[in-house]
Amino acid sequence: MHLSTPLLLVLIVALLSAAPGAQAQCRRRREIRNLSGSERAAMVRGFQAMAQDGTLERLRRTHQANLGTAHNTEWFALWHRAYLMQVEDELLAHTGGLSGLPFHDLSRDASDPASSPAFSASMFGQLNSGCLLGVNYDGRCLERNGPSGNWGQCAGGVVASIIRGSDDYRQFSGSIEGTCHNRVHSAFPNSAIYSTGTSPWIPGSTLSTPELITSLPNGKTRTPTRVAST
Repeated sequence: MHLSTPLLLVLIVALLSAAPGAQAQCRRRREIRNLSGSERAAMVRGFQAMAQDGTLERLRRTHQANLGTAHNTEWFALWHRAYLMQVEDELLAHTGGLSGLPFHDLSRDASDPASSPAFSASMFGQLNSGCLLGVNYDGRCLERNGPSGNWGQCAGGVVASIIRGSDDYRQFSGSIEGTCHNRVHSAFPNSAIYSTGTSPWIPGSTLSTPELITSLPNGKTRTPTRVAST
């Protein structure tokens, strides 16, 4: 019997969850606002190392190869849950000092995403109209266009309404993908890395955007993934 890639990933997740000692190995994912200074530094080191040794590119190719099954299907949430476990495994293998994959609670910044701590000098660089400030990108100008407007579809009340109003899992998964998920992808205009709803690298998912990686403060990076647009 042939098993599709997403089904295999889901089965792996189930097996890992049921494995002996799984509870003892429980990981704790912390929201970015709750990271200590040392945890924030560990996240920076880990993502930089993943960018430098090709791990992020390999994860990107995995996502690209599964676009047809991982989006606009009932596999959306399940596939990405397994995918984030892969990202988490890699991050923890590349750095110490983290209890799990840091995440960004979009609902807390839905009304004013530009004020998010993700876009601060201590995280991924402040938003401005020109080149990002205070980061090392090898003498080239890295420009971030956005975020535009607000992420109202990610507000807690909106998400809660989707949950209450969904009659089954398929409806819930499709509604979440078509609202909050897609809104974040489209929040950065004129930036190819964000313009497609199937790009895996968005700050709301794993904080592992190649563009964001090149703007990590106080760290040496490779040539930026994307330079200023014209």
